[in-house]
Amino acid sequence: MPRLLLPLLSLLLFLTACTQAPVSFDYDQSAYLKTLKTYAISAPASTNGGFQSLDNNRIETALRSALAGRQMQEVPADKADFLVSYRVEADRQLDTSGVSFGFGVSGGGGGMGGIGVGASTGPKAKEVVEGKLVVDVIDPQKKQVVWSARANENLTDSMNSAKRDKLIGFLVTTMFEGFPPQ
Repeated sequence: MPRLLLPLLSLLLFLTACTQAPVSFDYDQSAYLKTLKTYAISAPASTNGGFQSLDNNRIETALRSALAGRQMQEVPADKADFLVSYRVEADRQLDTSGVSFGFGVSGGGGGMGGIGVGASTGPKAKEVVEGKLVVDVIDPQKKQVVWSARANENLTDSMNSAKRDKLIGFLVTTMFEGFPPQ
């Protein structure tokens, strides 16, 4: 049993090291983020006649929930310690999944060795556009980003409403778990 334990433990550590965190952060170390108590949400510019998209509604609901959990209060923008801006950036991926086909021919015999010919064709790669959620905290006095979080999991067109709700909620909650940074 102890002989199996070491290789199994090594494999587990390797797999853990290979997993990517669901979000990544960056912040201005000179900004005094610990004093922030009030915020206003700055929605992205609308492209559909001034109406909020379903994802924008989901994101704003998740932001309000996450910030309320950090004891932060939403106020009008002109009274806010910080602004929260968000966007969903296009993230282009190559999809090479699918079935590949192949054939091969081999000949030989009589101790002469083998001669082989083979060919294989895989599926054509196609570009898939997914959405990557980015949230920025902005100092309204300086008009600059002082903290930023980027999702490492993308929103896809194939997700149903419930799955989108769950992923957005998870990502935003995870983004603000360590906010403000210590």
